[in-house]
Amino acid sequence: MRRGTDGGTSLKPSDKWVISLCPDHHMEQHRIGEPAFERKHGICMAELAEEFARRSPHWTKLL
Repeated sequence: MRRGTDGGTSLKPSDKWVISLCPDHHMEQHRIGEPAFERKHGICMAELAEEFARRSPHWTKLL
């Protein structure tokens, strides 16, 4: 996920913003863009990334 993260031009967002996607959905997300992907699948990737990070045993390293 890139939109609304701590990444930037030539800067990778922190691992706090990672969500797991299968290869097909990963490519689809790149092809149609994050907003369209979220609408199509009825998800909010930022909320999912926050939830995954919060449940990680490494949460304190992701702050």
